Amino acid sequence: MIKTTLLITASLSFSAIGLQAASVLYDFNQNGEGSSTNSSISGQEVGFHNGSSVASNAAQNGTIAHSSTAAAGENMFFISARSSGNHTPTDGIPSPGTESYLSFTLNSSESGQLDFSNATFSFDATAYNDTNNSSFTLSYQLYADTGNGFVSIGDILTLNGDTAAASDSQTLTNTDGSALNGWSLADGTVRTNTESFVDIDLSALGLISGDEITFAIAFSGTRNNHSDYASSIDNVNISGINVIPEPTSSALLGLGGIALLLRKRR
Repeated sequence: MIKTTLLITASLSFSAIGLQAASVLYDFNQNGEGSSTNSSISGQEVGFHNGSSVASNAAQNGTIAHSSTAAAGENMFFISARSSGNHTPTDGIPSPGTESYLSFTLNSSESGQLDFSNATFSFDATAYNDTNNSSFTLSYQLYADTGNGFVSIGDILTLNGDTAAASDSQTLTNTDGSALNGWSLADGTVRTNTESFVDIDLSALGLISGDEITFAIAFSGTRNNHSDYASSIDNVNISGINVIPEPTSSALLGLGGIALLLRKRR
């Protein structure tokens, strides 16, 4: 009975080392980095990547911005209509590189594995337009890269511009308060529609070896005429990640000592 008790206790104590679920939130209120609930995992600065279909006209294609209708300090990552293009992606699914995308890279300070068996991905998307006679659709697709290239996760997500919504007198500025150029909604009278895409299942990733993973949100837009529209991403949250470090030398020595003790008791 003593042997069994010792063995179970050692096993539970050793397994608990890695069972610290992490959540990384990108709310863009302070900067473009992710805020983590676990000191062993961090979120790098968000990356903005133009696709191959972006119009040649210069614009403020991707930046952290603030809306005059939002609370003080509440920022989001703004995306110009020029970055969304105006086309239907190949096979109807936006892909990184062909379409513009945002990247979110997570790093672990522990050598070992990242466990996504119970992890989810959530984000808020907002559509903006400045006319009531245009319809348009924004499409989003989530991807993950564990070292061998991007692989799509889940289904394509869509958000329609709400052309019937009441309009706000809204202006967008950079986080330093300067005017946001090139956002294409010149008259400042803006209709918005926001969708929260929550709990996108990441369990198919399972356990991954290494200390880094990159997620991407690829996006595109289609419209029925040339009226202006734009979009933003906010509150990107990757939650339920377990960081499982490799066994330390001391832990291995401890287990070895227990095994030797059990052998002597036989």
